[in-house]
Amino acid sequence: MRKNLHFCLVPFLLFLFISVTAQEIKITFKAVNSKNEAIAAASFKITQREDSLNIQEKVADNNGLATFNLLQQKQYKVEISAVNYAALEKGITVTPGKTVFVFTLTNVNKILAEVKVVSSKPLMRQEEDKTIVDPENLAASSTNAYEIIEKTPGLFTDQDGNVYLNSTTPAAIYINGREMKMSAADIATMLKSLPPNAIAKIEILRTPSAKYDASGGGGVVNIVLKKGVKIGLTGTATIGMNQGKYGSQFAGININDNKDGRNFYVNLNYNHRNTYDKIQTNRQLTGDSLLSQDAYTTYPSNTYFGNYGWSKELNKKWDISFDGRASTNMFDNHTGNQSNIYKQSSLETLSSVFSAVNNNGNSIIANQGFNSKYKIDTIGSEWTTDISYNYSSSKSNQDYLNSFISPSPKTINGKGDIDNTRNIFTAQTDAKWKFPNINAAYLQATKTFGSIVIKTGTRMENTNMNGRQLIPKDTSFKINRTDFFPYVYISRKIMKIAGYDLKAYLVYRRTISRPVYEQLNPFPKFIDQFLYEIGNPSLRPQFNQNYEANISVNEQPILAIGQNNTKDIFTNVVYQSVADKSLAYRTYDNLGTNKEFYFRAIGALPPGKKYFFVLGTQYNHSNYNGLYENKPLSFKRGSWSIFTYHQLKLGKLSQLSFHGFVRFNGTQQFYELSNFGMLNASINRQFFTKKLTVTLSMNDVFFTNNNNFVLNQGSVRAFGYRESDTRRFGINLRYNFGIRKKEENNNVFNVDSPENKN
Repeated sequence: MRKNLHFCLVPFLLFLFISVTAQEIKITFKAVNSKNEAIAAASFKITQREDSLNIQEKVADNNGLATFNLLQQKQYKVEISAVNYAALEKGITVTPGKTVFVFTLTNVNKILAEVKVVSSKPLMRQEEDKTIVDPENLAASSTNAYEIIEKTPGLFTDQDGNVYLNSTTPAAIYINGREMKMSAADIATMLKSLPPNAIAKIEILRTPSAKYDASGGGGVVNIVLKKGVKIGLTGTATIGMNQGKYGSQFAGININDNKDGRNFYVNLNYNHRNTYDKIQTNRQLTGDSLLSQDAYTTYPSNTYFGNYGWSKELNKKWDISFDGRASTNMFDNHTGNQSNIYKQSSLETLSSVFSAVNNNGNSIIANQGFNSKYKIDTIGSEWTTDISYNYSSSKSNQDYLNSFISPSPKTINGKGDIDNTRNIFTAQTDAKWKFPNINAAYLQATKTFGSIVIKTGTRMENTNMNGRQLIPKDTSFKINRTDFFPYVYISRKIMKIAGYDLKAYLVYRRTISRPVYEQLNPFPKFIDQFLYEIGNPSLRPQFNQNYEANISVNEQPILAIGQNNTKDIFTNVVYQSVADKSLAYRTYDNLGTNKEFYFRAIGALPPGKKYFFVLGTQYNHSNYNGLYENKPLSFKRGSWSIFTYHQLKLGKLSQLSFHGFVRFNGTQQFYELSNFGMLNASINRQFFTKKLTVTLSMNDVFFTNNNNFVLNQGSVRAFGYRESDTRRFGINLRYNFGIRKKEENNNVFNVDSPENKN
């Protein structure tokens, strides 16, 4: 590792691994019923008898399992509780020879009149090498899933749909653990078609393990959708709107049916959206001339979305499920672009032209998946198989008109059609065996040494890409390569602070970023008479090595420091045409290396009280070295980001929330951005015994999510301004309905938590 990385990490390592703590071992608890069936979401409370302040609490997973790090030769009191089961209290002594405890809970036969659940779930929590975000409160003020991503603390998006974590490389987006192998724009369109209350949780993996595709150089954002496991027949109806300069409306219905180990759900939604994008650009041409462009684009669209799922417990060993999603988006985008070429010394207009471009068409995205799980034993060993098929199709028709006003009036028009179809088939199987101290999965192994957990593995990937485009000319290409990607993860409990566990983590991962078809296809795409886009078939993949050290308290991340070393970095660049200095083109190119240092800190007031908040900051410093237009490139820039979330309970039925971010000296590829940010606010109120929730929201309250930009690389000198229709007022009505099974008619238990929706 580099010297500067040693300087940053060595003190941290010394503090982490030289400190001496009492010997701990990992203890697994399992809750089962009288039929030896796992009880999901059972609550475990572990109290050390000698120290009543030493308390640990966890909720069991779907296998009824919860794992704790406990001191050897110590006595603990174990309290287990679960809905519809009598509470149980037992005493245990922790010894190396007994690391698994199974507890049988007794079913409560009487009808529950009312169950009151007091939740203290944090907005964010750390679970080994990933951060779990509970999006429930963010969903209340959002109209689609993409808006939840925009509002999640620590996630940042750009105008092109990319999502960023700790790096300037975009993150890979997964849905239910499956990578969406599509462009950022297509993924953003799909997420905008998902209703906000369809998300159960968001998993943020800044350094994913060897289990995940090695293409996650910028990390992974896994969006886990709800699968509806409420008892009986239940559902939700939602309707709402928001208004900026243009208006959007949406409506949807979700129905769940669960009984006798079988679950079925269906979700239907409609969304009419309209927004705008305004870009003002000034680009230096040769000599004394300046090209000034003022583009205004509207994006009206109608989206229809539906998904369904079916699952069944065949027996105590086998579970199978089907799930599918489909959405269609019909759009009709209009762009008006006024372009003038001035003589800077005298402000004389040398040329003036107005361009009108219309793109209309539709896109279809569909996914069908099959999943099976075989439970090998009672402590969590299992064999899972996931098979999925993704289909996407996009068709667009373009008409353009260039009206030259000066130096001589004339009109040029034309049209073009684009038809793009993709078929992606994915098959994955995962066998996991659990022993008292060793876990193994894929080519990845985990071993516990007292309070230290080491997870290591490697991944081999073979890439084959065959791109074909024969009309209007042959631009076909082929790629075939094999690479290895090691991964190392180390965690250790350092100490306890006020009864909370302080844990530290070290992670190393090598990843790859592969060019997608649009970045490789060398056929030019018309933007206007001064700009076009073209792919680069000689574009090489970029490789990244990530080193990170972080600390969490009570499973909530608080500090992280790391470095990304990237070679053969490729990014979006703008070059001027050699033949015509007024003509520029956007493409992708390998520019050399980038060394990026980052630091992240998060603080929070624990949830469960009247007021709760999360406040965090992140610093990124990039240092590019390479070639731009065959000339030496040296580009350095540091950027600060601050993000926050606040929630205030106004009573038992109402709450107020604020969330937002601000970024200083931001970058987007080689564009230098001015300071910008966004503050969002919402207030909701429940009616009719909490069945109806009404939410009023205001996004980008101060209209600050716009920025000036500067591009000063190679022969290109440009500056400008960009804004979108981000300040919007909205209202959202959500009504919960249901028909319970007969024996549950008097049960008003209705907890909207991810643990009860998966």
